[in-house]
Amino acid sequence: MGVTLHDWSREDRLKFRQAALAAWEEWKTKSPEAAALIEIHKAYMKANGIM
Repeated sequence: MGVTLHDWSREDRLKFRQAALAAWEEWKTKSPEAAALIEIHKAYMKANGIM
């Protein structure tokens, strides 16, 4: 119903993830809460084989 799913290639996912990680490093400086949230999310990604 108006939603399109895309399955990106492994290479495209890696490029996106690298760009996101770089942006997150900047956002970590915004507040202690932002830094904590990013670290929690990165730990989740590592634990689930996403990163």
